[in-house]
Amino acid sequence: MSAKKYLFLILALFVTLLLAGCNCTNEQVESLLITAESPISGELINSLTPVFNWNGSMSCEPEDYWLRIEENIGFGGHTLNSKTPGNGVPYTLSGNSLLPGREYYWNVKAVNSHIEESQAFSPPSENAYFYTGPVCSGETLIAPEIDFPNHRYWYPETDNWIDHNHLQEFKWTYKGGCLPSYYDYQFAADAAFTNIVLEGTTTEIYTQHIFETFPNCSTLFWRVRANDGNTTGPWSDVQDFHWVKDDTCYQTHYLSDESGRIGVRLYEDVCSLTGMQAPEGVGLKPGCVQYTPELRVHADGEMTSLDHEMWSFQAHLGSGKCPSTGLDQKNFFIGGNNYFYVLTPGMYCVSISRSQVVVNQGTDISLMKGIWTDPRTNDFVAMRTVEMASGFQDAEVRFGWDRIDEIFLTFPLERVK
Repeated sequence: MSAKKYLFLILALFVTLLLAGCNCTNEQVESLLITAESPISGELINSLTPVFNWNGSMSCEPEDYWLRIEENIGFGGHTLNSKTPGNGVPYTLSGNSLLPGREYYWNVKAVNSHIEESQAFSPPSENAYFYTGPVCSGETLIAPEIDFPNHRYWYPETDNWIDHNHLQEFKWTYKGGCLPSYYDYQFAADAAFTNIVLEGTTTEIYTQHIFETFPNCSTLFWRVRANDGNTTGPWSDVQDFHWVKDDTCYQTHYLSDESGRIGVRLYEDVCSLTGMQAPEGVGLKPGCVQYTPELRVHADGEMTSLDHEMWSFQAHLGSGKCPSTGLDQKNFFIGGNNYFYVLTPGMYCVSISRSQVVVNQGTDISLMKGIWTDPRTNDFVAMRTVEMASGFQDAEVRFGWDRIDEIFLTFPLERVK
C-alpha cells in the first residue's frame, strides 16, 4: 500500500473518531446546561414561524433537542412541541405557527436515545418570554380575557382566594389578532365599579399582567381593557377575588355581605357489636353503648379517633327549621369543597338519607345497612337544624352512621311497594 493511501486511511480514521467524540454521552447530556439566546425575554417577534437559537455548556452534540413553546396563560393556552437534531441549531419553527398578538415563553432541553429505558435528558433552559406581532394600530380593539385570578376550577367558591402575603399577579390575554401596546385596569369594591379603589394603565409595553396587593379580608372586582395609545377597547368581563391571608375572614367568596357556609361531615360511628343484645352491666367495647328497653348495642354517637370519615354522599339543604329541603343539594367528595353556601342569616336544615351508597375507606357501602347514631334516629333521613348568625363565617354539622353487625328490626318500618 502506498504512503498516500496510508495517509488517507489514517485521516479517515481520525475524522471518524473525531465525529464520534462529538456525540454526547448520556452522562454528558444529563449535566448539559442550555442557554436560550433568541428570542430573548420581552422581544417582539413579527414572524409566526420564528427562528430559535440556543447553546450548550459542552462542545458535544446530543441526539436531539426538544423545544417547548407555550402561551403565557394559566389555562388552555396555545402550546407547541418541536424536535430538532442535535446539529439542527438554529431552528426555524415549522409545521405549525404561533398565534398573532400573544405572549409566549419557550425552553429547550437535550435528549439522548429514543429508547425509553435508556433516555437521558438535560435540565430545560430557563424560560424566555416574547411577544408575537403585529402591534395594534387602528384595528378595532376587543375585550381582553381575564386569565387569573379567575373562576376556573371545580370549586368556584375557593378558586379565587388569594391567601399569601406577597404581590399577586393579575394576568390576562388578548385574542384580537394584534398586540395592544398598553392596557387600562380597574379594581373596585363593587361589581358596578362605583367605588374604585385602584385604576391605571400598564407602563411596560405589551405586558399582559400587573402585580398588586390589597388589604386582608377584602373582596374586590377587577377588569381590564386594551389601549393602543390612541383608542381603547371595551372592558373585559368582571371577575371578583377575595384576599384571605388568615382565618379571621368570615366571608370567603362574594355572594353577599351576610353570606356564610355550612360544612357537612359524614362518618362511620364504629361499634363492632351493633344490633346485639348484652346483659345490663356487662362491659362493652370502646365506642359502644346500650339503649333500652331491649338492651341492644350501638355506637355512641360521638366522632372519635376510632371512627372513619365517609365520602361521595349527597346532602340536602332547606330553609328554616327541620324538616325542610329544596334550597340546595350537593354531593360531597373527598378533597372537595364540602360546604353549603347561604346568603343570609337565619335557620337552615341539613339532611342526609340512608337511601344511598357512599364510600367508606375506599369501599362502596349502602347506608341502608346501618342506623343513624349522630343524631340517634331510626328514621331513614337524619336532620340537623343550623342557625347562622349575622356575619357568621362557618358552621359544621356531623352525621354519624353505624354499620349493623346483627340483623334486627328498627322502627318505623316502611312497606315496600
